[in-house]
Amino acid sequence: MFKGHGRGSQDGAQDTRTPASLSHDQMIGADRAGARSARGGLRAGVEAWCQRVDLAPDLASDIGSRRWFRGLATLVGLGAVAFAFWPDFSAVEAATFTPLEERVRDEFRSQSIAPLALGADSGRHMGASPLVRPLASVPERPRIDLVSTLGRGDSLSRMLGRAGVGALDVAEVENLIEGTLSPSEIESGTQFDITLGQRPGPRSPRVLESLNFRARFDLDLSVERGEGNTQGPLRLVRHPIHVDATPLRIRGKVGSSLYRSARAAGALWPRSRRTCAPSTSISASTATSAHRTSST
Repeated sequence: MFKGHGRGSQDGAQDTRTPASLSHDQMIGADRAGARSARGGLRAGVEAWCQRVDLAPDLASDIGSRRWFRGLATLVGLGAVAFAFWPDFSAVEAATFTPLEERVRDEFRSQSIAPLALGADSGRHMGASPLVRPLASVPERPRIDLVSTLGRGDSLSRMLGRAGVGALDVAEVENLIEGTLSPSEIESGTQFDITLGQRPGPRSPRVLESLNFRARFDLDLSVERGEGNTQGPLRLVRHPIHVDATPLRIRGKVGSSLYRSARAAGALWPRSRRTCAPSTSISASTATSAHRTSST
């Protein structure tokens, strides 16, 4: 009935069958299946009890019954839980004040943000160590580009002086410009493109390299030095702007004002002739465009 391993069968052949055995995963799986079935039974029991027992009935019906008192108990219990989380409105105790030393107060101040109106001197300031040495001279930029505007009641010499141009260069610029137009004829609001070069000495003003501005409606002027020669004399370069004087014929109707109708049409109408009958046709000739040409 029982045979040992390796023994043959009745017909003398060797038995090659292996004994049955369970793996570790199969044993763990069986335990987990049992735990899941137990939890499933508990969950099913709780769900069945909740369906059978009405924990939140309508308190407006069956007043005084067991079902009504059960709902009242649920209401009181939930209210008690809510009141258990009621906050305490007593005064909050702050940290006790302790006098701070000057060194500790400075540490707190270094971490604060000071307003900009008071200098914004926040942060920690470190003193200079023996490794810090003062500079004998600070290097400057070799070239500075500025834009200066001639104000009302101002003069060309004062404007150039405020921009940093030396007195000798200012006098030379005025002499060059006077050959074309008087500096007093330059309208206020004219912008000057100024380029200043390096200083010839430590305390000397910067050298004027170039000066460009619109002198008139039909003329641009440039005051420049020779290329590669920062110490050479200044020279005046004229850039005439060719004005096209071809007549332009404009037709239109006059409204309540002849002057406004002409200006709206693009014509520069004389101010002395501003009256005309309404709905009158007008025609005028005016110069319209300007083209720039360069010459030295």
